[in-house]
Amino acid sequence: MVKTPNEYQSAYLEIAKEFCKRKLDLRGEENLPEKIQNYIGSITIEDEIVMANLKSHPDLYVENVLKIIGSVDDLRKALAEHVKVEKVVNEKVSGYKRHNVLYNIANEAYAICCITEKDKIHSEIQFIENSNSINDILDYWQMYESLK
Repeated sequence: MVKTPNEYQSAYLEIAKEFCKRKLDLRGEENLPEKIQNYIGSITIEDEIVMANLKSHPDLYVENVLKIIGSVDDLRKALAEHVKVEKVVNEKVSGYKRHNVLYNIANEAYAICCITEKDKIHSEIQFIENSNSINDILDYWQMYESLK
């Protein structure tokens, strides 16, 4: 029925990759199957045969995408092994606690983020800058901090 032997498997992989880019929340995996199912229900695949297969067997797609993604806890651990906080500058602005953070990702990529605590439960994160060059990110960090 499909044009190539691995077409369904390729669809599982593409769905898993797109889900991780757009919808994966690393704070917990308790609703992960439901979130994947909702995501699968919202997408359209150009290949009509694969799309028909997805619509007729959505549980199979959820199961296979879950297998590809694996445990969110394992992903968290892997990230923690490669992401290091180099510097944190804490401040209070209009009653809100803010944390400017310089991240080092396996000495290959760097990012500056601002995390603002909205209340005891909620926070907001904003990516300020990222670069593969430590010099570029340090220059940006220095400039960003001097503006305060």
